[in-house]
Amino acid sequence: MKRIRGDQSPEVNDEVDRLRKWYGDPRRVIGYWNPVADPELWPSRLDGMRLVVPSYGRPPGQPAQKPRGYFAHQYTDRGQCAPWPEGVDLNFSDLELPELLASWGIDQGGRPVGDIVTEAAAQLHPWPGKIRPIQHPEHVNESTKSPAEPWTYDMWADVWNEVVWDGFELPESTDDEPKSLVGWTLDTAARVRRIEAKLDRLLEGGAK
Repeated sequence: MKRIRGDQSPEVNDEVDRLRKWYGDPRRVIGYWNPVADPELWPSRLDGMRLVVPSYGRPPGQPAQKPRGYFAHQYTDRGQCAPWPEGVDLNFSDLELPELLASWGIDQGGRPVGDIVTEAAAQLHPWPGKIRPIQHPEHVNESTKSPAEPWTYDMWADVWNEVVWDGFELPESTDDEPKSLVGWTLDTAARVRRIEAKLDRLLEGGAK
């Protein structure tokens, strides 16, 4: 049973107007509206109002209706995305990231816009062909496991679990092979431990 009924356009549009003034740019405010389930709630919208439209059970980018201002389709609320164990909302847009940012009035200052996830993953997986194995698969969501290559989220979650939750053991030896930040930290700790052991032996030998 719906708790809100009837045309809510005046109140919603008033709130949109207040938010636009607060942000200082009308492009920063977007809406969420289901024209199939709730057509009567928001039939009259302000000019330039852009919409995310929920329409489950349909292919991404193909909602049942595309009302004026449509730019993104929420196609499920049961998506699988690590590290969250339950279903999450997933949205689809035909626009690329630079186009989305421009449509929201977000100025990149001429700096090229890249894939933030991919760029961040490169810090954990910087060497092509060298796949970081998943050490604790019980902590990784099944939906992101791949027989070919661990996903970005696998690596993030696994590093977090190893270092923060599961702890780690310092290696007995060191090598000069390139390493990730975590590997470099462990290698450095091993070198420090070896130096401390040598100092202890020297001090013991010189003690009277």
